[in-house]
Amino acid sequence: MSIVYELSGTLKGSKPKIYRVFKVKATMPLQILHEVMQAMFYWENFHRHLFKDSNGVIIQNADCKTLHEILSECNNFTYIYDLGNAWTVEIELLKAYEDVFFVDCPLCLGGARKSPPEESGGIVGYQMAIKMLSKKDTRGNDLLYGWYGENYNPEEFNLEEINKRLSYLRCP
Repeated sequence: MSIVYELSGTLKGSKPKIYRVFKVKATMPLQILHEVMQAMFYWENFHRHLFKDSNGVIIQNADCKTLHEILSECNNFTYIYDLGNAWTVEIELLKAYEDVFFVDCPLCLGGARKSPPEESGGIVGYQMAIKMLSKKDTRGNDLLYGWYGENYNPEEFNLEEINKRLSYLRCP
């Protein structure tokens, strides 16, 4: 029997909110949580990352810490990916429970909206690009269409695809 955490991860500054609700084992190291976040937000793990506690202090030796160690002190913390673009995901503990049956973890339970592509200028650059793409005016947007694709839909959320990506992180 193991303890499972149900967490939410919300991309700070996103309007409307871009978020994921997911479950993981309490014993998961933060380094593996980094891989989970990469899978759920479709990022490519090209950049450095860090974690901050609820007081905004960088968590030292994060590769040696587990979720249980972090969440036993408070019910939220922050994951920052790509220190240049500063993709900031606020992670909150929704509930903790004992798992009496074997469950697949990590597992995404829900969420909303497509994740911003890597290298899209942080949340501000992403939201400016979405505004420009929504105008359907191709003049001057060639670069954006080349980067995002002509059929980019920021409202898209594909739970099945996210869980397929997460399946590679599950231990047998």
